[in-house]
Amino acid sequence: MRYALVVLVLLAVVPANAQNAWSFEARSLAMGNVVVPVANDSASWLQNPAGLPWMRPSGVESQDATSRVSATTDLGGDADTIGVNYSARDEEMRRGWGAGYWELGKYEVAPMVSLAIERFGAGYGTRVTDELSVGLTVAQVDFDWTLPVMMYPLVSANAINAYQGKETIFDLGLMYRQLTGDAEVKWAVVGRDLADSMTFTIDAGASVASNGVLVGVEMRDATDEVNSIFNVGAEWRPRQEPRLTVLAGLADGNTTYGLGWDFDRWSISIARQHLDWNTAAAVSVAGSF
Repeated sequence: MRYALVVLVLLAVVPANAQNAWSFEARSLAMGNVVVPVANDSASWLQNPAGLPWMRPSGVESQDATSRVSATTDLGGDADTIGVNYSARDEEMRRGWGAGYWELGKYEVAPMVSLAIERFGAGYGTRVTDELSVGLTVAQVDFDWTLPVMMYPLVSANAINAYQGKETIFDLGLMYRQLTGDAEVKWAVVGRDLADSMTFTIDAGASVASNGVLVGVEMRDATDEVNSIFNVGAEWRPRQEPRLTVLAGLADGNTTYGLGWDFDRWSISIARQHLDWNTAAAVSVAGSF
């Protein structure tokens, strides 16, 4: 019976978070999944669409870039993933847009319980003022749970069906960006699944970037005192070797880390997470143009 309760909790909690956990560039995975107040790479359209008008990919030769595309896959971890993301901005029109596809193969979230996810969608963001932006993401998510036969009498069909199959998800993001001296400060919030097709959540966070160092904090499902998740992450570019990126963080208390390297307008990044019940690793190749 206790195992059945665990499965019920997973059915409710995982859909709200797993659809985004591995769907970004490896950079974000290594930074403790801190994305809402960062949102400045190819997955900005999903991380926080309000970040699209400010998207400025980091890198030695990419400061003038207005678009970024990436391909991500698993790297020897327990999660079988593949994804493609694209985001771009129009500086003159003060707007940005993006789209992507992501697939998570059968991933074991608990003994004998696995989850597969497929998602594609697009996002659009625009500046409201010189410091405030807003954005909207629309995505279709397909969940496929696999449970042992012995669990079906214990887990109701309604609980399974509520988080099974295809759903259309709408996310609304806000971002306040301020430049203070050499520092870029961002405050951001995203309302995920506005129509409550799966589970409505509010994610919020803040980040500071200055002199080659980026630090961000984020609270997933911030209004839920029980299921909220706290993430913290950092990115460091040594002045002695600015093409190198060192990444680290904590995703709900789980250690994350990774490295990145820039090749002019191309970059590669690797990441690894040690989760409570599993491990996840990914590699991304991205280009900024």
